[in-house]
Amino acid sequence: MRLKTIYNFLLNLIFIFLLSCNVKSGIKQNNNKVESVNTEIKEKDTLKRTISHNALVKPNSKFNIYKSNLTEFNLAQKFYQSYFVSDTNLVTKKNDIFKLKIRNGEYQIFQDVNYNSDSMQMEEARYYYLGQFPAISQYLVNGVFYEYSEYYLINKQNGEKNTIMGRPKISPNKNILANINEMGGFADELFGFQISFLKNKKNQLIEIYNDFKWYPMDFVWDKDNTLIIKIIDCNSKDFQNGKYEKSKDIEYLKIEFK
Repeated sequence: MRLKTIYNFLLNLIFIFLLSCNVKSGIKQNNNKVESVNTEIKEKDTLKRTISHNALVKPNSKFNIYKSNLTEFNLAQKFYQSYFVSDTNLVTKKNDIFKLKIRNGEYQIFQDVNYNSDSMQMEEARYYYLGQFPAISQYLVNGVFYEYSEYYLINKQNGEKNTIMGRPKISPNKNILANINEMGGFADELFGFQISFLKNKKNQLIEIYNDFKWYPMDFVWDKDNTLIIKIIDCNSKDFQNGKYEKSKDIEYLKIEFK
């Protein structure tokens, strides 16, 4: 009887030992599965971010996009020459009106519009002369409205006016203009980037990029055919909280024209 009791006790010990081994093995397998899933998620996230950047490049596009960094951005800012003259003292606004002289003797006139509840005029408009790009013979004017802002390039030779949605910067070789769309979401233009080639001193818009995946914060020309843009992912918590100026989620992209 005593031997039988010892025998049963030993069997129970063996059973418990084997059971614990199976449990440990199962836990290890589950951990491996979790680790594998986490790795897969990270890989998909990296791929998704890469695709979101590459998605900016359309088929038959005239440029490529590469990764850049803060060092390259700061260096480009240090050496960039704007070729812009802020001669606002030469243009005076009187009675909400200012005039820009055109070479053919005519004038391009801008007049502010005031809100008037007694008439059909319900929207205000304010116009500001910012200066000029002498190298391409263009004045720059800013129009500010209730829900959006826009800019006008005025050809000094013939008075032709081109509307863009942000303040432009010209390439070092003075052949390309680029600008970030400002206050997008209120106006027809959304978050995005406008790029224009200058031919015969005319501003010919070639591309508009509107993409809710990323928000353009700033940019600078690096070379004749290359600019660097500072962006943040729109899914970033810092962006959604409006605290993205010093966010760790800021990235830099280099746009190189072919």
